[in-house]
Amino acid sequence: MDKFKQKMSQKNYFDKKLLQFISFLTRNQKIMDSKEISRCFELNGEKICERTTRRWFQDLQTDLDYYAVPRYEKLGLAYCHIFISGLKNIDMVKIIPYNSFFLCGTRLETSESNTLLAYLIPREHLKDFENFWAAAKKSNLLDNYEIFTARDTVYFYSKFHETFHQGVSNFATDDENYFFDILQNALRKNHAIEIDKNIRENPLIIPIILERFRETWSSPKIWKSAREKLNENIWDYIKDLRTRLNRSDNAGIKLVQRTLKYVNADFDSFFRQVKVDYAPLFSHKNNLFAYLMLDIGQEKLLDFMKVLHKNSLQCAVFLPHDKKNRYMFFTLTDFSGYNRIVQTLGTYKNTKKTIMWADHEATKKYWTRDFMKFDYSKAFDPKNCEWVYEHDKYMDKLDNLAGN
Repeated sequence: MDKFKQKMSQKNYFDKKLLQFISFLTRNQKIMDSKEISRCFELNGEKICERTTRRWFQDLQTDLDYYAVPRYEKLGLAYCHIFISGLKNIDMVKIIPYNSFFLCGTRLETSESNTLLAYLIPREHLKDFENFWAAAKKSNLLDNYEIFTARDTVYFYSKFHETFHQGVSNFATDDENYFFDILQNALRKNHAIEIDKNIRENPLIIPIILERFRETWSSPKIWKSAREKLNENIWDYIKDLRTRLNRSDNAGIKLVQRTLKYVNADFDSFFRQVKVDYAPLFSHKNNLFAYLMLDIGQEKLLDFMKVLHKNSLQCAVFLPHDKKNRYMFFTLTDFSGYNRIVQTLGTYKNTKKTIMWADHEATKKYWTRDFMKFDYSKAFDPKNCEWVYEHDKYMDKLDNLAGN
C-alpha cells in the first residue's frame, strides 16, 4: 500500500492499482463516501482504510469527475443534442441559458468542422428550441444542424486496469452483464418528461441535484455554491416556514443534508447512473473519442453495444426520445479499437451514419469547467416550480447577431 501512495504522489496516472480503484467506482449504482468505499474495495485481497481513500480522492480532485447523472426528465427537462456544421458565431451558443455541453470536432464523412452542443430544454418548449435553430440556419449563422433528443443514457466502462497497460489499450476482456442490465432496464422504462411531485413539495431538490453535476460535494459546499448563485432568492426554494423565517445558513445546510439523504435513498428515481470521467484517459496521445449517430433500430442495438463496449475504454448509448430508429453513441478508444468499430459499421448497409471525431485543442479554446454547466439560477422559478424559457428574448438576441 505504501508503494501505491508513493506512486499517487508522483502522479503516475496509469498505475494499475489506481485504474482498479477508478474501475470499482463505475460499478456501483450510487455515490459512495470514503467510509463506504473502505468497507467494500479491496486491493489484492487487502482492505483499504478510510484515510487512504480520502487521500486518493484529494490527489485525484483535478483529474477525476465522480458524480451521479440526473434523470433530467424528472426535472421536467429534455436532454437535447445538436450537431452543427459551419457555426459562424460562438456567441449564439449561450443565448439559450439551458446549455450543458460543448465540443468541437470533425465530421468524418465530409471532413468539415462540427460543433456538438447539448441543452436541457423544458418539454413544452421543444418546438421553440427547434424553431430557434431553424432561424439560425435561415440567418446564415450556421450551415446545417441536426437535433437529437435523448430520453435516457447508459454509460459503459471497461475494467481500466485490465484494458490499459503503459498507455496501450488491450480490448480483450469479456462483455459484462452489469451495464447491459442497466441498458435493458432503460429500454423497458420510458419516464415522462415532467417535474416530479416531490420537487413541487421541496424545490430545493433542483439546486441539490444540479449543483452536484460533475462534483462530489458535501452538504455545506452544496449550500455555499447555491447561495452564491441565488443570493437571497435561495429562500424561495425552501417550503419549511421556520427555516425561511430563520434564514440561517446552518438551518439551510441541515435541510440540504436531509434532502440529500432522501434523494440518495431513492437513487434510481432521481439519477440514471454513476458517471466517472478520468481526464488522463481522454488526454492520452493514443486515445480519441467520437460521437456516432446510427439508424440501426433496437433489434441491432445490443449487438452493436457489445462491439462498442469491447473496443472502448468507456462508451455510452443515448436512447431516442422521438426518433425511434436513430441512436446516438459515444466512444473513448484508440485507433485499433476504432478500426474494429468502423469495420462493424461497414456491415450495416443502407444505414444512415454520422461520425464526429472530437478535437481537444479546438474545444479547449472555449471550454472551462463551468462554461457549459447549466445555471439553473437563471432559468428556474421556485415560487411557481416551473422553468422560465423566454423564447422571444432568445430570438431577439439571435436577430441581433444576424444583423452584425
